[in-house]
Amino acid sequence: MTGQIAQAHDHFFKLLIAEPGAAGALLRERLPPELAGLIGEGAPAPIPGSFVNEHLRELYTDSLFRFRLRGEAPACLYVIVEHKSDQARRVEFQLLNYENAVWQSLLSRQLAEGAAVTSLVVFHGASPWSGPGRFAERLSAPAEALARGVDFSIPVFDLGQGDELALSAHPVLRGGLRLLRHGSNTPPREEAKLLLRSVLADLRGASEGCFEAATNYILDRWSDATGEDIVEAVSEVTLDKEGAMVSKAAQEFIAEGRKEGIVIGEASGFEKGEASGFKKGEASGFEKGEASGFEKGEASGLRKAAVTGEAKLLVRQVEHRFGPLPEPLRIRIEHASLPEIEGWSLRVLDAKSLSDVLDEPA
Repeated sequence: MTGQIAQAHDHFFKLLIAEPGAAGALLRERLPPELAGLIGEGAPAPIPGSFVNEHLRELYTDSLFRFRLRGEAPACLYVIVEHKSDQARRVEFQLLNYENAVWQSLLSRQLAEGAAVTSLVVFHGASPWSGPGRFAERLSAPAEALARGVDFSIPVFDLGQGDELALSAHPVLRGGLRLLRHGSNTPPREEAKLLLRSVLADLRGASEGCFEAATNYILDRWSDATGEDIVEAVSEVTLDKEGAMVSKAAQEFIAEGRKEGIVIGEASGFEKGEASGFKKGEASGFEKGEASGFEKGEASGLRKAAVTGEAKLLVRQVEHRFGPLPEPLRIRIEHASLPEIEGWSLRVLDAKSLSDVLDEPA
């Protein structure tokens, strides 16, 4: 992966394919049929980054998966999932490096016999994929010479092509892929409000962390969508769930906006909207607040919610790499500004130590 892994779409994609059944659905549905047909029953196993040597530190848990293949002899297929949001130059050499690192790791563990290694590029850019379909496709050496060298196919799943409702049969995966698809070509507000209900209905079965990342992604990438739009959509699509409860992640998202709004909102208007909103957890509660208090409270609350969401995602990534954070460092992240958090997030995957992430560069 590139140094931009900390951007909102990369955060969300990592959480999305870690959802139960999502990685298996993605790979069974989008690997070439002749390859997918060789896969045995059961879910793929995510392979931790320690499986691959130091030359491939970026390839961690939810980017490398192992399937058992059908047949009597034990055989495994290792699949690298490479997420792209732009037309990456020389992606074929990047994948060659990744696949070689996996092979080297398999050899060192005496697991190479009976193994196969391939990649899947998941792409959602502003224009259709224009990269190669094979490693040697863009090389200019004579075909006879290339035929005797290294070559392999590059399966690409372009999220911008075809019917978005057919992106996956797995509801949570489909909802997440639809969000990513529209992250590069954001819909206008009226269209976005209708689309949100459909997408969030797909995501109802997602974990709290994934659902929270989805709302953060919408605020970050869907420029015309507002926090009010998200709250209304969440309230509507979750009312028919058992218990008629908004997810905990969505409740926290709403509560952060209210908490900040109480401080700076006008007392008479915000108290009425806040009392009704806390009671029902629905957009109707906000509508009952007086206009002046609501507008000030909501605007500040949404800004705070966006920063809080980014801070939570950064803490999860740092702890995934380096273990539990000391409390002073956790507090430092939670009280940092959005530009500071974004800067730290860009360093987290390439860093060799915690100080490399949080210390200021020389």
